[in-house]
Amino acid sequence: MIIGHSKQKTYFLNVLKNNNLSQGYIFIGQDHLGKFSLAKKLAYNILFLDNQKDFLNLENKLSFAELKKMDLCSDYAELTGEEEIKISDIRDIKNKVLCTSFGASKVFIIKKIERINVEAGNALLKILEEPQGDTHFIFTSACPGSIMPTIFSRLISVYFNPLKKEEIKKHLLSITQNEARADTLARLSGGQIGVALNFLKDPKDLENFESNVEKLKTYLKNPFWKRIVDTSQDNKMAQGMILDWMRFLEYILRSRFLSQDILVSASDYWKNLDINKLKNTLEKIHNIWNLFSQTNANKKILFEELVLNLPPHLPDNSAGVLRG
Repeated sequence: MIIGHSKQKTYFLNVLKNNNLSQGYIFIGQDHLGKFSLAKKLAYNILFLDNQKDFLNLENKLSFAELKKMDLCSDYAELTGEEEIKISDIRDIKNKVLCTSFGASKVFIIKKIERINVEAGNALLKILEEPQGDTHFIFTSACPGSIMPTIFSRLISVYFNPLKKEEIKKHLLSITQNEARADTLARLSGGQIGVALNFLKDPKDLENFESNVEKLKTYLKNPFWKRIVDTSQDNKMAQGMILDWMRFLEYILRSRFLSQDILVSASDYWKNLDINKLKNTLEKIHNIWNLFSQTNANKKILFEELVLNLPPHLPDNSAGVLRG
């Protein structure tokens, strides 16, 4: 089941029923909110369902049989954006765009579009400028500010907010009967259903998250020279650490904006930390996380730059980062 985002689902159901689908959409929001799952479900409805005869459904995730049908469909392709999106990836999509369609429409999904390099971005822009038949593009991004403006301007933006804690907890309780555990995971997920499910599925992920947040606290307490010394030991684990730091600081920032209780024992520190410094730090973490996906990036230098630009150090008398 695709949890939450009822407004977005209703919007696209109306668009489908009225035959008013645009060429390109971009789903904007944090990772692990369900953007990609909804994009694939929308693509399935476009490719295989008749909006006047069939029951359109954006509530449930694709079944195994439906996923298999998508994989075998020559009118569909997706890029997951786990690595830098290169010109060869866009050429593959272009070839499919130009091929004869076996159905009424073609759909292409690119996840994490901000990871596209300049050469590939220019090639994609040309495809968007010269639409071919009933072809649709759905992109997802957690960093819309990093997308080429010329591409972004050709897309309809659809925003996804973090889910409410109650929504996530309710779904977790349909899987586990442990209410206390469901409540804790719902809070730590920061509104990201995918994070909560990963924590539930693999407790090791939760342990790693808590460990990496403790490491963040260590960096914050250290003077700048000590931060650089520590990077030589932590560099191999940097990618996972950066992702968890970003997730944690996003949680803190959201809690500040929504005036919610912050799930950290050093709550006075986080509540008093200048919100603009916190936003700037998050923006830098986002940018460095994207650069980490590029094969030619010097990850050691990136990690050193990041730890030097973390917020001012924690007070020496602060307690542990996470409350039990």
